[in-house]
Amino acid sequence: MGIPSSRGVSKYPDKSFGSQKVRRQGDKNPRYIETKKAQNTLQEERHWLKVTILEPEFDKINAYLGCSNCGKRAEVPAGHVFNCKMCSKKDSICSPRVTFNCDVSDGSESLAKTTFTEDSENLFRMTAADIFRMKHSEDRSAFEKVQQFFQTTPILIQVGPKATLSRNNILQWVLKKLVISSTDPKTGVKDLEKINVTPEKIGVQDPEKTSEKDVKHSEVDSIEDPKQTSSQPAANSELPAYTTTQQIPPTGEKPTKRGTTAMCVKKQVPDTASEDGARTVN
Repeated sequence: MGIPSSRGVSKYPDKSFGSQKVRRQGDKNPRYIETKKAQNTLQEERHWLKVTILEPEFDKINAYLGCSNCGKRAEVPAGHVFNCKMCSKKDSICSPRVTFNCDVSDGSESLAKTTFTEDSENLFRMTAADIFRMKHSEDRSAFEKVQQFFQTTPILIQVGPKATLSRNNILQWVLKKLVISSTDPKTGVKDLEKINVTPEKIGVQDPEKTSEKDVKHSEVDSIEDPKQTSSQPAANSELPAYTTTQQIPPTGEKPTKRGTTAMCVKKQVPDTASEDGARTVN
């Protein structure tokens, strides 16, 4: 039985990433991850992969307006506070949401991935509002610069089992940590060097240092609504003035919820991502 991998990519690691130590235990690749089974996998298990994005496509960007808490598509103007029927939050803010589908590869195996809002922002090095405008104004020249960056910049991702492994004995691999290989202009130190990990090697993280937050990182991967419809807002829609990737509205309302990334092993990239972002192959 083949076990799919679920994972995604993002530019910036969280603050605790650089201080975590990783125990390296030999070379592995996506094929090894795929052949792992629930019976011989620990919930705390972690693996590293160094990948690049293959042939990113403009048409694979899905930008829409949705709930800042659950990511469900909303039919209210951008920046408005409303009661979301999906997550029952009364202080939800209608804000730009983004999903992006593409293939990644470590040189030996291809994987299909989907990034959701925050990871899409970090990957594109743009805010969700800017990606929304680029998509709906058909600004392909801007995407060409992003395309070149994708194809020439390696990405280091850490994956681990979804919480369904301990609950239902179902193994699905999701993103835990990630970093884009680039040099910090202030320090001159490469991001990959900061985390004390050899990019070509994949390690297993010490289970005692794995937080409960990491285990639950993927449990909200079904909240985004990546299904694209024809009734998209116009490119000149009034959008909040986002200045950071945290999507903080100018009114001082609650910031948007962090996006979540999921990825699965597939031979072809799907036109749209599933709500769960992962599937199990029997």
